[in-house]
Amino acid sequence: MTTISSTSFNNAWGYVKRAAKIYPDVVFGTGGDVISETLRDSFYGIKGANGKRVGGKHFKDFWQQLKDAFKAGEVHNEKLIKDSGGFWKAQWESIRTTPKVIQEGFEAGGKAAEAAGKSKLWGQTKGIFKGLGKRLPIIGSLMIAITELPNIFRATKDEGIVSGGAEVVKAGARLGGSMLFATIGGALGGPIGMLVGGFVGDWLVGKIVGKTYSEKVAEKGEKAKQYIDSNQNIPNFNGYPQEYKQTASYIPPKPYMSPEQLMSLQQALSSGAGLSGNNFNMYA
Repeated sequence: MTTISSTSFNNAWGYVKRAAKIYPDVVFGTGGDVISETLRDSFYGIKGANGKRVGGKHFKDFWQQLKDAFKAGEVHNEKLIKDSGGFWKAQWESIRTTPKVIQEGFEAGGKAAEAAGKSKLWGQTKGIFKGLGKRLPIIGSLMIAITELPNIFRATKDEGIVSGGAEVVKAGARLGGSMLFATIGGALGGPIGMLVGGFVGDWLVGKIVGKTYSEKVAEKGEKAKQYIDSNQNIPNFNGYPQEYKQTASYIPPKPYMSPEQLMSLQQALSSGAGLSGNNFNMYA
């Protein structure tokens, strides 16, 4: 039987705590950008004045490159907390000042375009997107997180707070996995690598944590519909309405006989009399 030493457990737990600490900054902040840029510089090399990268290690000591990149993310996170008094406080300030940043980008872009003899309107438009781009990490992640709310509310309503809490953990794990792989993919493959990495991370973590509550409900409904569809040709029994078989949400009633019907049946059977009519409709 394999045993885990206390040292190995403590090391693993240490990694978990460190990951949890920078999780908000990687998912909602700029920590992912710092990790991605650090990994890109070590993998492909530092970009020189001529625009070419030199000194790239590629896949040599790749694990160490990853560790160094995440260490840079930790340093960035610590500085953010120190300068702003807390990550979420910094993010709220980031959201609050978004209109101001967009306006500044609009004005700066227009002035830069005029100085270069280009279209002022085009420069202003570019300035808006440049300013908005500074806020995209948290805006994009919040939009993804919001899409999980209906699933969480449904699980909480149907099965209680424990089930709802489990869906919160699943959503957080999938979002974290998606951002982690997107960060690595972006460092190695640019925007396309980031997109592919995000899908891979979400799929992989989804396989680990399991399907969401909404996915499970939908799967049950589909199986019920397939079962009913496969039994459409079964003849009606005692006037059982055929149209009820058209919906997967319908649950057929259990057979039922009143005490009077049961007594009449016993008498008929003991006397050898035949059964006729609707006297013994078990779906009365």
